[in-house]
Amino acid sequence: TRYVYESWSDGGAQTHDVTLTADATFTAALVMEYELGTAVSPEGAGSVDLDPTGAWYAPGTSVQLTAVAGTGWAFDHWEGDLSGTDNPADLTMDGPKSVTAVFGSDNGSVSGRVFRVEDSSPLPDREVLLIVDLDTTRTLTDANGDYTFSDVPPQDYTVVADTTGLTLFGQFVPGREQNVTVGPAEDVTGVDFGYRLAVVTVRTLASQTPVSVSTTVTISLELDVSEIPVPIAGLVGQITWPAALADYTEDSEAGAVWDILVVNEDPAGTLRFSAVSIMGVSGDVLLALTFDVVATAVGGAEFDPLLTEISAIDPDTGASIDVLAVVTLVEERVTVTVQ
Repeated sequence: TRYVYESWSDGGAQTHDVTLTADATFTAALVMEYELGTAVSPEGAGSVDLDPTGAWYAPGTSVQLTAVAGTGWAFDHWEGDLSGTDNPADLTMDGPKSVTAVFGSDNGSVSGRVFRVEDSSPLPDREVLLIVDLDTTRTLTDANGDYTFSDVPPQDYTVVADTTGLTLFGQFVPGREQNVTVGPAEDVTGVDFGYRLAVVTVRTLASQTPVSVSTTVTISLELDVSEIPVPIAGLVGQITWPAALADYTEDSEAGAVWDILVVNEDPAGTLRFSAVSIMGVSGDVLLALTFDVVATAVGGAEFDPLLTEISAIDPDTGASIDVLAVVTLVEERVTVTVQ
């Protein structure tokens, strides 16, 4: 608290001469002021602006305080005779006051999870990259597939999920790259990468019933490969059904009443295919495969095809790449009855 000069009772300046011709009394009027002390924490993290400016104020004066963050810092809260997080904030000078503006790092974070779409199971130890300009920061997912980049300065970034070691026939959903913006002191969460394995759906397309003995019918199988997300030069593979379909003989224990169904297969019970070109897949892509059945006796059977082998031809090397995880769905079966 201090007192400052306001006026003299004779109306003169703060310093002035007087001539006395008789006894006289001169009264100096003084005004009380309160000091407003400000500080920042940590030191050098920013500053505090005052409106009205100054450090000394008459009782009852309302002062607006504005915390100004320095580079790399963000205002967090007030301490001392002012509290809360409002910025700017008002303070009434009803006594001496001391206020501290507390700042924190304005860096944020980026976090998410890497997992398999089919069952939400985690993909641990997967490398995730945070890229800005020519700088790259790397981290690994934990046992739950979670990852976090901490102390990330405000800026635009690209987050990339590394595909090294993952099966060729698969993709991240959304894509393996995502663009994010980190604001001051912002935690950007949910930057997830779901890895979806390829799906090849096998469908039978035609039923032939009845079929005469010694006639040849053609059965078509359809491979829906729209869920193969990567460009390849071709597919090779094998579709099977119960080999007994080609081996039942009259009076066998299986009780079949036919002799043989002859299919263009080698070995029995299989259909091989190759040289199917898929240079980049978009939309619904269907591959039709056909095989002939020759009836030599009466009887009936249900074809239940199963995709048991498939691999891709790498367009760069021409080598075959085995595909270990392909989902096969049989949506419709073909029944062939011979009479």
